[in-house]
Amino acid sequence: MRRLRVGMVVLAVAASALSGCGEAATSAQGTWGSSGGDETRLTFTGEGLITGTDGCNRLSGTWQQDGDDVTLAGLATTLMACPDVDVWLIDPASAVVDGDTMHLYDSDGAQIGDLSRE
Repeated sequence: MRRLRVGMVVLAVAASALSGCGEAATSAQGTWGSSGGDETRLTFTGEGLITGTDGCNRLSGTWQQDGDDVTLAGLATTLMACPDVDVWLIDPASAVVDGDTMHLYDSDGAQIGDLSRE
């Protein structure tokens, strides 16, 4: 009976300690694409590299994540002037991961678009 009580106390303490833990931030690592049916896509690697396309131009650079906030840096992009391509993805500066949605922002902090986890 004593062991049962000790076991229940240990279990209660463990449950109490875990209840104070918040949810971990969702990692940006992986591939994100447009739900609009175009070829817009960004891939974030575990090595801190980012590659992507807007369906015409390509981009590459580095990324870091702090919580849900993602900072993009050193982005290099091509400027191929393809007809009928929306170039909103040409210069993202940051992103916020919200579950399976990534909100992208330009250097002025204005939201430029959303991508969905693939």
